[in-house]
Amino acid sequence: MSVPRRSSPTNHRQPSPPAAAATAAKKLQVADARPGLIAFLPNSAVIDRTLQPWVSAAAVNHPVCIIGLLNNGQTACCAQLTSFGDSTLETKYPSGATLARMQQLYVPIEHAKSTYSGAPTVLRLENQQQMIKQTYINTPAWFTIKTTELTAMRGGPRCVDQTSINKLHQLLQKLIKRETAISAWHGPNGSTPMMPLHRSQSWTLADLGILTPPPPPPPSSPNFTAAQRALIQQQVAKAMTATAKPFAPRVATGPVHMTPMPLASISNNVVGRYVLPSKRSSNGICKTTASWARVAASSA
Repeated sequence: MSVPRRSSPTNHRQPSPPAAAATAAKKLQVADARPGLIAFLPNSAVIDRTLQPWVSAAAVNHPVCIIGLLNNGQTACCAQLTSFGDSTLETKYPSGATLARMQQLYVPIEHAKSTYSGAPTVLRLENQQQMIKQTYINTPAWFTIKTTELTAMRGGPRCVDQTSINKLHQLLQKLIKRETAISAWHGPNGSTPMMPLHRSQSWTLADLGILTPPPPPPPSSPNFTAAQRALIQQQVAKAMTATAKPFAPRVATGPVHMTPMPLASISNNVVGRYVLPSKRSSNGICKTTASWARVAASSA
């Protein structure tokens, strides 16, 4: 009969801590902050909700996009990001009229697995990077926070490219000018603004840390997905390859047969400018030999 082996405290192995817990999130440094950068808003972030009552508790533990910087980069103006529960804007707002209105407010960041039917603006990350899932920038829901309250995204920095930053600033400019409609005031008991634009104050781009006005938008172009752009590039390259083939002139391989022409026909086709000026008369008749034909004075 075997006796069970008793475990010894010396050979008892403790489980290793999870990697996420072992590595603390890195605080975002002021020198690393820039417009378009995707950062993370941790649960521990301190937000002044007295001056910004529209920032809900649900905003934390989510990524944000820095849209501007104030106080020499010490303060970041951020827009909330959302993935609609790993869904899409079209799924959440299936109504055509509502969807068209929401597409003016929620701007997608390009994702390889998504399509953007009717989306007026699609943003892109630098270096063809991708978000983990389809993400939208909630442009009217901006807020300011101390830059160092944010943390850097795991896996390396992600930033919206400069063209997309210009588009984002153009949309914000339309918002603060009240050119884009937003939902009505619907805070609890009608006392809490749900967005900064629900306040009676006037906003400027400088209030959002955007000191340089965005350039005017370029002519609109279709929003293609990455797969569609790759297909278009292949078709263009194929067409350029076809046109680049060397020209091969067609050369006759056999004898060339020519029909003899009477000398009189040749002489009748001679134009007046080949006749010496001293041989021309004012009425347009060249008095040389009988074989010369009458030529128009206008061809002289």
